[in-house]
Amino acid sequence: MPADETNDLLRETFRKFALDRLLPNYQRWKTESFDPDLLRELGRLGALGIAIPEEYGGSGGTRVQLGIAAEEIGRGDFNVTGFLQIGAITELLLRHADE
Repeated sequence: MPADETNDLLRETFRKFALDRLLPNYQRWKTESFDPDLLRELGRLGALGIAIPEEYGGSGGTRVQLGIAAEEIGRGDFNVTGFLQIGAITELLLRHADE
């Protein structure tokens, strides 16, 4: 699949998740703990390891794709994008650290 089509699919997938699963509960997380099932769903969608190479269990996506995912997830709850940023930090460590 060409990069543009892949990016469009990612955009649609994460936007739907953000609007359907995160936004309706956004106010809840001010007084309650974040639902770990939502985090698992993000993992199954590939959002948490999007920029991590496949050989380390990630999706092997690009930084552009990470940006698309973060932007769309942020539509539902900007705070949840922090989980994606942890994956970005991991990608940097893998790129610059010794095996």
